[in-house]
Amino acid sequence: MTASPENPPESPGWTGFLSGWLAVGGIWALTIARPMYVAIASGPEALTGLGIRRLDLIVLIALLSFVAPTLVALTGLALGKLFGPKVRSLFMSLSIATLIGLFCWQQVDMSAPLVRTLLPLAAVAGFTFLLFRSRFIQNFAVILGIAIPVVIVSFVASYPIWAEAGPTKRPGTSPGSIPKLRSSW
Repeated sequence: MTASPENPPESPGWTGFLSGWLAVGGIWALTIARPMYVAIASGPEALTGLGIRRLDLIVLIALLSFVAPTLVALTGLALGKLFGPKVRSLFMSLSIATLIGLFCWQQVDMSAPLVRTLLPLAAVAGFTFLLFRSRFIQNFAVILGIAIPVVIVSFVASYPIWAEAGPTKRPGTSPGSIPKLRSSW
């Protein structure tokens, strides 16, 4: 059966791994990774107190920014293979909406108890419905995937992190000095 304007194909929602990964990864970066990065880079001695070096930073960024979104997207893919595209779409929509609800909860954490409870739950319910039904909202969630590199770059560029992970200074040189060349004559 072919699709026509009178008989559009049934759209199950989240069909590709990459679109699901970008949507989960972008919202994960804003909701989970960014607050963690801010806490890690909390002061000039933050990395020294934690004993984190350059390789540790690379591993931390890989684990914090990429592992969980990849696991969620792979789980959605497996659910789609086992139970069909509707179950996959529902799982991805619910996962993304839960992260959005957590983000809302972070924003209203200091509000009245009723707002702090109802707003995140309403966000989860509303966004689950919208993400399951609306291709526009799904595409918007995929666009949020741009948050992944933005959050990582803002973390690495912050002061205590860049001092550890950035280019290192050679011994005996100061900023703006001209290195002395030795002559063999």
